[in-house]
Amino acid sequence: MIDSVLTLVSWFFVIFGSFFYVVGAFGLIRMPELFTRMHAVSVSETVGSFFIIIAMILQSGWSLNSARLFFILIIFLFSGPFVSHALARAALFAGISPHDMEKEMVEDCTQSYPHSHVSPEEASECNQ
Repeated sequence: MIDSVLTLVSWFFVIFGSFFYVVGAFGLIRMPELFTRMHAVSVSETVGSFFIIIAMILQSGWSLNSARLFFILIIFLFSGPFVSHALARAALFAGISPHDMEKEMVEDCTQSYPHSHVSPEEASECNQ
C-alpha cells in the first residue's frame, strides 16, 4: 500500500516537472528576445529539475543514492540561477540590450504618422 502511494506521488512529481520543462520549451520558442527566453527557460529548468529529482529521491528510498540525489538537487538549485545571471551579464557586455516594447511601439506609430508626436499611451492605442 505504501509503495503504491509512493509510486503514485513520484509519478505526479515526474509529470509536474516535465510540465515545467515543456512550458520552458514553449517559452523558448514564443518569447521575442534573448532575455525573456532566458528567463522562461531558467525558471522552468530549475523548477522542473527540482520536481524530477524529488521524484527520484522518493523512488530510491532512504539510501546512499537518495543522499547523492539530494546533493545533485542542491547543485542544480544554486548553479542554475548563477549560470542564467552570468549569461545575461555576458549578453549585456556583448552589447545586446533588453527589448523595450514601449519604445518599439512609439517608433512604429511615428513611422505610421511621421508629422505627429506620439506618447506611449497613444502608441499603445495605435498598435491595437
